[in-house]
Amino acid sequence: MAQQWDVVIVGGGLAGYVAANYLAKMDMSILIVEKGKKVGGRARTEKINQHYFNLGPHALYKKGKAAPILEELGIKLNGKSPKLGGILIENDIEYTAPFDPLGLLTTRLLNWREKMEWVAILKNINSLDTEKLAKQTFQQWVMQVTLSKRVQSLLYTLGRLTTYCHAPEMVSARVIVSHMKIGMDMEIASIIEKNEENCRKIYSRSKQKIARIESESLNYENNKSIINRFIHAFEMKNMNVLLDLISENVTLYSDGGGKVNAAIRPITSISNVLALLYGVVKKAPKDFYFEIRNVNGQPALVNYMNGSLQSIVSFYISHERINEIYIIMNPDKLPKL
Repeated sequence: MAQQWDVVIVGGGLAGYVAANYLAKMDMSILIVEKGKKVGGRARTEKINQHYFNLGPHALYKKGKAAPILEELGIKLNGKSPKLGGILIENDIEYTAPFDPLGLLTTRLLNWREKMEWVAILKNINSLDTEKLAKQTFQQWVMQVTLSKRVQSLLYTLGRLTTYCHAPEMVSARVIVSHMKIGMDMEIASIIEKNEENCRKIYSRSKQKIARIESESLNYENNKSIINRFIHAFEMKNMNVLLDLISENVTLYSDGGGKVNAAIRPITSISNVLALLYGVVKKAPKDFYFEIRNVNGQPALVNYMNGSLQSIVSFYISHERINEIYIIMNPDKLPKL
């Protein structure tokens, strides 16, 4: 005669065992069914050649729901809080992750303006009412809080780290941001390991520095001179001058709006950016020409083909060097510039 069970639980992972423990306290007979050869699910650790490999979550959040449940069941939690930081890789280039004080100050992934925006977003997340995000996807929320592609990428990275979900266009912003708050303990003081008063002083000094940098970068005549020198060096293929004019961390962004061929991802490094630009020029038709014109208060290259506006190339210049290049080819945006 087959044995009868009050409850059958499918899956011998952490959730299955927790449920079995609580049900067993009610004097119920429990059967756990596991398809694998070993139990534990994603909470299992394999030891291979004296090395430990976690199959699932890399951390158990102190402020999450699992920790108090396990403690209530008498399960002692060992281990320490993991160190923040690490390395991020973009286009085969390694960058220090801005997840700890040293990383935030030294990373080449973000410029000063993006660093301040990054800190401001993290601070805002800590006080955010996530219930108001229920009708937004995570992707919609990210694109709403920042226009910087790299800051957006960092938010997607945090979302994936804290939830193991990488479908930002589908998942609710409320779910992802709630987990980010739990996983990151988002307070500006904890990010840069300073008390609140020192944080305000650092913020004030950084804001003043950014204001000076932006004031320098918005000097129209100076920027026009740099662009003219860049054009001449580019035409003459004078690499020494180009290396002086272009930042080693230069990034090129292109926007075709899905209607015109454009690079899908940002192009980084001097060699890659110059290779792309020389490739574009090589394929340009004979009737292609450009003018330096005022676009949104700054000098930009306005390019024409067959007598019609084809694209606009603008530059972000700081400390006498080109840091970012933006190529707008999207026909829906060109008339607005």
